[in-house]
Amino acid sequence: MKNILYTTALDINNNIIHIDNAEKPNHFFCPLCKERMVLKKSEKQKRRPHFSHKNNNKCSPETILHYLFKVQLYEKIKESILKNKELKISWNCKFCAETHSGNLLKKAKSVELEYTMPNTRPDIAILDENKNVVSVIEIIVTHYPEKEAIRYYKENNIILIEIVLDSDNDILNMDSKLKQLRINDLCIYPEYRKCGHYTLERSRKCFLKNKLYRIIYNKIKNNNELTIVWNCDFCSDTHSGNLLKKANDIKKNYKYKNINLDIAFFDKNNTPFLAINIINSDSEILKNEYDLIFLYIKSNIDYEDLEKDIYNKLIHPYKVNFCFSPRCKKCNSYMEKKYLKVIEGRCWRCNTPMKIAIVEILGNDNSPERFTKEDITLATSKNVFLKKQYSKTIKSTYLANSCRKCGTFIGSHFLFIEYVAPAYYGELVMNTYHSGYVCPKCDEY
Repeated sequence: MKNILYTTALDINNNIIHIDNAEKPNHFFCPLCKERMVLKKSEKQKRRPHFSHKNNNKCSPETILHYLFKVQLYEKIKESILKNKELKISWNCKFCAETHSGNLLKKAKSVELEYTMPNTRPDIAILDENKNVVSVIEIIVTHYPEKEAIRYYKENNIILIEIVLDSDNDILNMDSKLKQLRINDLCIYPEYRKCGHYTLERSRKCFLKNKLYRIIYNKIKNNNELTIVWNCDFCSDTHSGNLLKKANDIKKNYKYKNINLDIAFFDKNNTPFLAINIINSDSEILKNEYDLIFLYIKSNIDYEDLEKDIYNKLIHPYKVNFCFSPRCKKCNSYMEKKYLKVIEGRCWRCNTPMKIAIVEILGNDNSPERFTKEDITLATSKNVFLKKQYSKTIKSTYLANSCRKCGTFIGSHFLFIEYVAPAYYGELVMNTYHSGYVCPKCDEY
């Protein structure tokens, strides 16, 4: 590693001296092989100040960095145990994506350097009161622990702590390095230790489920509301509502009609009416054949502020199989809203101001021919004049937008070219009103 140099040596009294504090003509020695070292520190040299062996030697800067950090950390741990002091550490958890912190010496009664164990010899071993190894520390500069050693630690429930050094200045920043540890098999949350979900997807789901449960349980206990917002897949509207309106209790890992519910909601009659399922992919979304409302929440955790992220996932669920629209009496599907649109225009013949109505059904605009009684009543209340007219072009009578003054009507062709299209382009004023529902599957009103 090119960025690592000899920046630490021993003086004649065996004290560790950093390059910043080293001055000529003092004598310096290698901490590892004890051979003489030369101080290279001048304004003329291109490389930054460092030591070098006076004679060729098998030592390397990486080896010395590893050795000194290991020895100094060992002394620090030993002193803390003797004085019954805590030693704070931090690590980024790969299971729940949180940054955990704790006391490295919580169970420690002794510490050993280069402790011999079956198939491995860790840099530092921390032992409990029964002389059992509870954790080991490996200082990593160029070499990571062997697979056999990692397997041994895991099989014997020994926590492996890795400290990665990438600069010779790390020797001066031990406290900082203790807050950047790599611990692969430890999460502070008891649900992980209980369920053993030491895989990233399953443990995130487990963590998210327990966090959500605690949030919801406390809301119910304190009689609070919990408003959620979702984009409806059935009617394309954005809905919102109080998730806890009927909730009297919740349970985790509830089985209902042979399906597993991560969190189930119960009403006052102890009847389940709603469920939250945490998913990793869309393939886990159930078909809409159960009489429960399902909220689906994806288990990926994206933000640094994990608590905020979890709450956001709850109030903005990924999918909800519920819509406030009524169900079709024929096929039981959720119906979609239809809209009456009223355009401020002028009669094409006498130029008198008039209002023209169309109805949007399933995303398509329709002339008054497809108006229901409710559409006609609503249009009339908005001062639209509708009248059955005879068309010589198609030789048929149909309901059409008509001029109150001259009686002229607007045929379907000219309706869309002269009025609807300009309204969408913003050339004419158009107001929209909810006028009922239509089934997207069987076209029932």
